[in-house]
Amino acid sequence: MQLYPQPSFLRLSPQFLSLDSLRTLALGVTLGITLGVWDGLRPILAADPDHVQQLLTTGSCPGCDLREANLANIRLRNANLQNADLRNADLSYANLVDANFTRANLTEAVMVGANLRRSNFQAAQMRLADLSNSNLTGTNFNRANLDTAQLPGVNLTGANLRRSYLGDSNLTSAILRNVQMPRAILAAASLGGADLEGANLQGSSLRGAGVDRANLTGANLRNADLINAKFANTNFTNADLRRAKLNFAYLQSTNFTGANLEGADFQRADFQRSILSGANLTAANFANANLILSRLDYSNLSYSNFTNADLRGANLIAANLSNANFSRANLIEANLSSANLTDTNFTEAKFK
Repeated sequence: MQLYPQPSFLRLSPQFLSLDSLRTLALGVTLGITLGVWDGLRPILAADPDHVQQLLTTGSCPGCDLREANLANIRLRNANLQNADLRNADLSYANLVDANFTRANLTEAVMVGANLRRSNFQAAQMRLADLSNSNLTGTNFNRANLDTAQLPGVNLTGANLRRSYLGDSNLTSAILRNVQMPRAILAAASLGGADLEGANLQGSSLRGAGVDRANLTGANLRNADLINAKFANTNFTNADLRRAKLNFAYLQSTNFTGANLEGADFQRADFQRSILSGANLTAANFANANLILSRLDYSNLSYSNFTNADLRGANLIAANLSNANFSRANLIEANLSSANLTDTNFTEAKFK
Protein backbone atom coordinates (compact mmCIF):
# COMPACT_ATOMS: atom_id res chain seq x y z
CA MET A 1 0.00 0.00 0.00
CA GLN A 2 1.34 3.46 -0.96
CA LEU A 3 1.34 5.72 2.11
CA TYR A 4 2.49 8.91 0.40
CA PRO A 5 1.93 10.15 -3.15
CA GLN A 6 4.88 9.37 -5.35
CA PRO A 7 6.50 12.43 -7.01
CA SER A 8 5.62 12.64 -10.68
CA PHE A 9 9.25 12.43 -11.79
CA LEU A 10 9.61 9.03 -10.09
CA ARG A 11 6.67 7.65 -12.03
CA LEU A 12 8.51 8.21 -15.34
CA SER A 13 10.00 5.09 -16.89
CA PRO A 14 13.82 5.32 -17.17
CA GLN A 15 13.83 4.35 -20.87
CA PHE A 16 12.03 7.60 -21.73
CA LEU A 17 14.54 9.83 -19.90
CA SER A 18 17.47 11.46 -21.68
CA LEU A 19 20.93 11.66 -20.15
CA ASP A 20 20.39 15.34 -19.31
CA SER A 21 17.04 14.49 -17.67
CA LEU A 22 18.67 11.80 -15.55
CA ARG A 23 21.35 14.26 -14.42
CA THR A 24 18.68 16.83 -13.52
CA LEU A 25 16.72 14.18 -11.65
CA ALA A 26 19.75 13.04 -9.68
CA LEU A 27 20.59 16.64 -8.76
CA GLY A 28 17.02 17.29 -7.66
CA VAL A 29 16.91 14.21 -5.42
CA THR A 30 20.28 15.10 -3.88
CA LEU A 31 19.17 18.63 -3.10
CA GLY A 32 15.86 17.37 -1.74
CA ILE A 33 17.56 15.02 0.69
CA THR A 34 20.18 17.63 1.68
CA LEU A 35 17.66 20.38 2.37
CA GLY A 36 15.12 18.09 3.98
CA VAL A 37 12.42 18.86 1.42
CA TRP A 38 11.28 15.27 1.56
CA ASP A 39 11.01 13.45 4.88
CA GLY A 40 9.47 10.14 3.95
CA LEU A 41 8.08 11.97 0.87
CA ARG A 42 6.13 14.46 3.00
CA PRO A 43 6.77 18.18 3.53
CA ILE A 44 8.12 19.20 6.93
CA LEU A 45 7.68 22.47 8.83
CA ALA A 46 10.61 24.86 8.84
CA ALA A 47 11.20 28.17 10.58
CA ASP A 48 12.24 31.27 8.66
CA PRO A 49 15.94 31.75 9.60
CA ASP A 50 15.59 35.53 9.38
CA HIS A 51 12.67 35.41 11.81
CA VAL A 52 14.62 33.27 14.26
CA GLN A 53 17.52 35.73 14.12
CA GLN A 54 15.13 38.65 14.59
CA LEU A 55 13.69 37.07 17.74
CA LEU A 56 17.11 36.28 19.21
CA THR A 57 18.43 39.75 18.40
CA THR A 58 15.49 41.98 19.30
CA GLY A 59 13.28 39.78 21.49
CA SER A 60 10.33 40.74 19.30
CA CYS A 61 8.90 38.79 16.39
CA PRO A 62 5.12 39.23 16.15
CA GLY A 63 3.50 37.18 13.41
CA CYS A 64 6.80 35.40 12.64
CA ASP A 65 7.22 31.94 11.13
CA LEU A 66 9.00 29.95 13.86
CA ARG A 67 7.69 26.50 13.04
CA GLU A 68 9.90 23.73 14.44
CA ALA A 69 12.43 26.33 15.60
CA ASN A 70 14.93 25.13 18.19
CA LEU A 71 14.56 27.73 20.93
CA ALA A 72 15.42 25.51 23.88
CA ASN A 73 17.06 27.28 26.84
CA ILE A 74 16.64 30.78 25.36
CA ARG A 75 16.51 33.74 27.79
CA LEU A 76 14.15 36.46 26.57
CA ARG A 77 12.14 38.37 29.16
CA ASN A 78 9.19 40.35 27.79
CA ALA A 79 9.48 38.66 24.39
CA ASN A 80 6.79 39.66 21.86
CA LEU A 81 5.52 36.60 19.97
CA GLN A 82 2.00 37.80 19.37
CA ASN A 83 0.35 35.92 16.46
CA ALA A 84 3.58 33.98 15.86
CA ASP A 85 3.51 30.49 14.31
CA LEU A 86 5.35 28.23 16.77
CA ARG A 87 3.93 24.90 15.74
CA ASN A 88 6.22 22.04 16.83
CA ALA A 89 8.76 24.55 18.15
CA ASP A 90 11.09 23.49 20.98
CA LEU A 91 11.00 25.93 23.90
CA SER A 92 12.15 23.48 26.55
CA TYR A 93 13.64 25.10 29.68
CA ALA A 94 13.32 28.55 28.09
CA ASN A 95 13.05 31.64 30.30
CA LEU A 96 10.20 33.66 28.80
CA VAL A 97 8.90 35.54 31.82
CA ASP A 98 6.29 38.18 30.88
CA ALA A 99 6.30 37.03 27.23
CA ASN A 100 3.38 37.87 24.92
CA PHE A 101 1.97 34.83 23.07
CA THR A 102 -1.46 36.36 22.38
CA ARG A 103 -3.19 34.41 19.58
CA ALA A 104 0.04 32.53 18.82
CA ASN A 105 -0.12 29.03 17.35
CA LEU A 106 1.74 26.66 19.69
CA THR A 107 0.17 23.43 18.47
CA GLU A 108 2.41 20.49 19.51
CA ALA A 109 5.04 22.89 20.83
CA VAL A 110 7.39 21.54 23.51
CA MET A 111 7.76 23.81 26.55
CA VAL A 112 8.92 21.30 29.16
CA GLY A 113 10.38 22.93 32.27
CA ALA A 114 10.02 26.43 30.83
CA ASN A 115 9.71 29.54 33.01
CA LEU A 116 6.62 31.32 31.67
CA ARG A 117 5.59 33.35 34.71
CA ARG A 118 3.06 36.07 33.98
CA SER A 119 3.17 35.32 30.26
CA ASN A 120 0.14 36.04 28.10
CA PHE A 121 -1.35 33.14 26.11
CA GLN A 122 -4.75 34.73 25.55
CA ALA A 123 -6.64 32.99 22.73
CA ALA A 124 -3.51 30.97 21.86
CA GLN A 125 -3.79 27.64 20.05
CA MET A 126 -1.94 25.06 22.18
CA ARG A 127 -3.47 21.74 21.22
CA LEU A 128 -1.18 18.81 22.12
CA ALA A 129 1.43 21.20 23.54
CA ASP A 130 3.76 19.75 26.20
CA LEU A 131 4.23 22.09 29.18
CA SER A 132 5.22 19.42 31.70
CA ASN A 133 6.72 20.79 34.93
CA SER A 134 6.72 24.38 33.63
CA ASN A 135 6.28 27.49 35.77
CA LEU A 136 2.99 29.14 34.79
CA THR A 137 2.27 31.21 37.91
CA GLY A 138 0.16 34.25 37.17
CA THR A 139 -0.04 33.28 33.49
CA ASN A 140 -2.99 34.34 31.31
CA PHE A 141 -4.68 31.54 29.34
CA ASN A 142 -7.98 33.34 28.86
CA ARG A 143 -9.89 31.53 26.06
CA ALA A 144 -6.79 29.52 25.14
CA ASN A 145 -7.17 26.12 23.47
CA LEU A 146 -5.20 23.52 25.47
CA ASP A 147 -7.03 20.49 24.12
CA THR A 148 -5.13 17.28 25.00
CA ALA A 149 -2.21 19.34 26.32
CA GLN A 150 0.36 17.82 28.69
CA LEU A 151 0.52 19.82 31.95
CA PRO A 152 1.59 17.35 34.67
CA GLY A 153 3.38 18.95 37.59
CA VAL A 154 2.94 22.52 36.31
CA ASN A 155 2.58 25.46 38.69
CA LEU A 156 -0.48 27.51 37.73
CA THR A 157 -0.90 29.35 41.02
CA GLY A 158 -3.00 32.47 40.47
CA ALA A 159 -3.25 31.86 36.71
CA ASN A 160 -6.19 33.01 34.58
CA LEU A 161 -7.87 30.20 32.62
CA ARG A 162 -11.28 31.80 32.14
CA ARG A 163 -13.26 30.07 29.39
CA SER A 164 -10.17 28.07 28.43
CA TYR A 165 -10.48 24.64 26.80
CA LEU A 166 -8.61 21.81 28.50
CA GLY A 167 -10.58 18.79 27.34
CA ASP A 168 -8.62 15.52 27.74
CA SER A 169 -5.65 17.47 29.11
CA ASN A 170 -3.23 16.03 31.66
CA LEU A 171 -2.97 18.11 34.85
CA THR A 172 -1.85 15.30 37.15
CA SER A 173 -0.25 16.65 40.35
CA ALA A 174 -0.49 20.22 39.00
CA ILE A 175 -0.60 23.19 41.39
CA LEU A 176 -3.68 25.32 40.65
CA ARG A 177 -4.08 27.23 43.90
CA ASN A 178 -6.38 30.25 43.58
CA VAL A 179 -6.55 29.74 39.82
CA GLN A 180 -9.37 31.53 37.99
CA MET A 181 -11.17 28.99 35.78
CA PRO A 182 -14.83 30.05 35.57
CA ARG A 183 -16.65 28.44 32.64
CA ALA A 184 -13.55 26.48 31.63
CA ILE A 185 -13.92 23.12 29.88
CA LEU A 186 -12.06 20.27 31.59
CA ALA A 187 -14.15 17.38 30.30
CA ALA A 188 -12.31 14.04 30.62
CA ALA A 189 -9.23 15.86 31.96
CA SER A 190 -6.82 14.13 34.37
CA LEU A 191 -6.44 16.05 37.65
CA GLY A 192 -5.39 13.26 39.97
CA GLY A 193 -3.45 14.61 42.95
CA ALA A 194 -3.86 18.22 41.78
CA ASP A 195 -3.90 21.07 44.31
CA LEU A 196 -6.94 23.26 43.55
CA GLU A 197 -7.28 24.95 46.92
CA GLY A 198 -9.26 28.17 46.55
CA ALA A 199 -9.70 27.63 42.80
CA ASN A 200 -12.61 29.33 41.05
CA LEU A 201 -14.33 26.74 38.84
CA GLN A 202 -17.77 28.31 38.86
CA GLY A 203 -19.83 27.10 35.92
CA SER A 204 -16.97 24.95 34.60
CA SER A 205 -17.34 21.48 33.11
CA LEU A 206 -15.38 18.58 34.60
CA ARG A 207 -17.72 15.98 33.13
CA GLY A 208 -16.01 12.59 33.15
CA ALA A 209 -12.81 14.06 34.62
CA GLY A 210 -10.49 12.08 36.90
CA VAL A 211 -9.92 14.15 40.05
CA ASP A 212 -9.00 11.43 42.56
CA ARG A 213 -6.91 12.47 45.60
CA ALA A 214 -7.16 16.14 44.63
CA ASN A 215 -7.34 19.07 47.06
CA LEU A 216 -10.37 21.32 46.46
CA THR A 217 -10.47 22.93 49.89
CA GLY A 218 -12.43 26.17 49.71
CA ALA A 219 -12.86 25.85 45.94
CA ASN A 220 -15.78 27.50 44.13
CA LEU A 221 -17.70 24.92 42.06
CA ARG A 222 -21.09 26.61 41.97
CA ASN A 223 -23.19 25.44 39.02
CA ALA A 224 -20.29 23.26 37.83
CA ASP A 225 -20.93 20.19 35.67
CA LEU A 226 -19.26 17.27 37.50
CA ILE A 227 -21.42 14.52 36.01
CA ASN A 228 -19.72 11.12 35.92
CA ALA A 229 -16.47 12.58 37.32
CA LYS A 230 -14.26 10.59 39.69
CA PHE A 231 -13.40 12.22 43.03
CA ALA A 232 -12.32 9.30 45.23
CA ASN A 233 -10.38 10.45 48.32
CA THR A 234 -10.75 14.09 47.28
CA ASN A 235 -10.91 16.93 49.82
CA PHE A 236 -13.85 19.36 49.37
CA THR A 237 -13.66 20.86 52.89
CA ASN A 238 -15.52 24.21 52.97
CA ALA A 239 -15.95 24.12 49.18
CA ASP A 240 -18.91 25.82 47.48
CA LEU A 241 -20.87 23.34 45.33
CA ARG A 242 -24.24 25.04 45.32
CA ARG A 243 -26.40 23.72 42.47
CA ALA A 244 -23.52 21.68 41.10
CA LYS A 245 -24.36 18.59 39.03
CA LEU A 246 -22.72 15.41 40.34
CA ASN A 247 -25.01 12.80 38.82
CA PHE A 248 -23.30 9.39 38.57
CA ALA A 249 -20.15 10.89 40.16
CA TYR A 250 -17.77 8.58 42.02
CA LEU A 251 -17.19 10.13 45.44
CA GLN A 252 -16.09 7.28 47.69
CA SER A 253 -14.12 8.31 50.80
CA THR A 254 -14.48 11.99 49.85
CA ASN A 255 -14.41 14.75 52.46
CA PHE A 256 -17.16 17.42 52.26
CA THR A 257 -16.85 18.67 55.84
CA GLY A 258 -18.42 22.12 56.13
CA ALA A 259 -19.06 22.31 52.36
CA ASN A 260 -22.03 24.19 50.89
CA LEU A 261 -23.96 21.72 48.71
CA GLU A 262 -27.30 23.48 48.69
CA GLY A 263 -29.42 22.41 45.73
CA ALA A 264 -26.72 20.12 44.35
CA ASP A 265 -27.78 17.15 42.21
CA PHE A 266 -26.26 13.85 43.40
CA GLN A 267 -28.61 11.42 41.68
CA ARG A 268 -27.04 7.94 41.49
CA ALA A 269 -23.75 9.28 42.86
CA ASP A 270 -21.54 6.95 44.92
CA PHE A 271 -20.79 8.48 48.35
CA GLN A 272 -19.80 5.28 50.12
CA ARG A 273 -17.75 6.05 53.28
CA SER A 274 -17.73 9.77 52.47
CA ILE A 275 -17.73 12.53 55.09
CA LEU A 276 -20.41 15.24 54.87
CA SER A 277 -20.36 16.26 58.51
CA GLY A 278 -21.68 19.76 59.13
CA ALA A 279 -22.31 20.31 55.41
CA ASN A 280 -25.18 22.39 54.05
CA LEU A 281 -27.23 19.96 51.93
CA THR A 282 -30.48 21.90 51.88
CA ALA A 283 -32.71 20.80 48.97
CA ALA A 284 -29.97 18.52 47.60
CA ASN A 285 -31.05 15.58 45.45
CA PHE A 286 -29.66 12.18 46.54
CA ALA A 287 -32.21 10.03 44.70
CA ASN A 288 -30.82 6.51 44.13
CA ALA A 289 -27.45 7.56 45.59
CA ASN A 290 -25.12 5.22 47.46
CA LEU A 291 -24.43 6.62 50.95
CA ILE A 292 -23.46 3.39 52.70
CA LEU A 293 -21.43 4.09 55.87
CA SER A 294 -21.29 7.79 55.03
CA ARG A 295 -21.16 10.51 57.70
CA LEU A 296 -23.92 13.13 57.61
CA ASP A 297 -23.85 14.05 61.28
CA TYR A 298 -24.71 17.64 62.18
CA SER A 299 -25.44 18.39 58.52
CA ASN A 300 -28.42 20.36 57.22
CA LEU A 301 -30.52 18.04 55.05
CA SER A 302 -33.80 19.93 55.21
CA TYR A 303 -35.94 19.53 52.08
CA SER A 304 -33.39 17.15 50.59
CA ASN A 305 -34.45 14.14 48.49
CA PHE A 306 -33.21 10.63 49.42
CA THR A 307 -35.77 8.62 47.43
CA ASN A 308 -34.45 5.06 46.92
CA ALA A 309 -31.08 6.08 48.40
CA ASP A 310 -28.95 3.49 50.19
CA LEU A 311 -28.01 4.82 53.66
CA ARG A 312 -27.14 1.55 55.38
CA GLY A 313 -24.95 2.23 58.39
CA ALA A 314 -24.93 5.99 57.71
CA ASN A 315 -24.29 8.43 60.56
CA LEU A 316 -27.10 11.01 60.76
CA ILE A 317 -26.59 12.05 64.39
CA ALA A 318 -28.05 15.50 65.13
CA ALA A 319 -28.69 16.10 61.44
CA ASN A 320 -31.49 18.42 60.35
CA LEU A 321 -33.85 16.16 58.36
CA SER A 322 -36.91 18.40 58.50
CA ASN A 323 -39.11 18.08 55.41
CA ALA A 324 -36.62 15.66 53.86
CA ASN A 325 -37.88 12.82 51.67
CA PHE A 326 -36.60 9.32 52.54
CA SER A 327 -39.32 7.38 50.74
CA ARG A 328 -38.17 3.82 49.89
CA ALA A 329 -34.70 4.65 51.27
CA ASN A 330 -32.64 1.92 52.92
CA LEU A 331 -31.82 3.10 56.47
CA ILE A 332 -30.88 -0.26 57.99
CA GLU A 333 -28.43 0.33 60.88
CA ALA A 334 -28.40 4.09 60.16
CA ASN A 335 -27.98 6.26 63.27
CA LEU A 336 -30.60 9.04 63.54
CA SER A 337 -30.00 9.91 67.20
CA SER A 338 -30.97 13.51 68.07
CA ALA A 339 -31.86 14.20 64.43
CA ASN A 340 -34.55 16.76 63.61
CA LEU A 341 -37.34 14.68 62.02
CA THR A 342 -39.99 17.39 61.71
CA ASP A 343 -42.26 16.55 58.76
CA THR A 344 -39.71 14.03 57.44
CA ASN A 345 -41.13 11.53 54.93
CA PHE A 346 -40.16 7.88 55.61
CA THR A 347 -42.79 6.26 53.38
CA GLU A 348 -41.76 2.63 52.69
CA ALA A 349 -38.28 3.30 54.09
CA LYS A 350 -36.38 0.29 55.46
CA PHE A 351 -35.09 0.37 59.03
CA LYS A 352 -34.47 -3.33 59.55
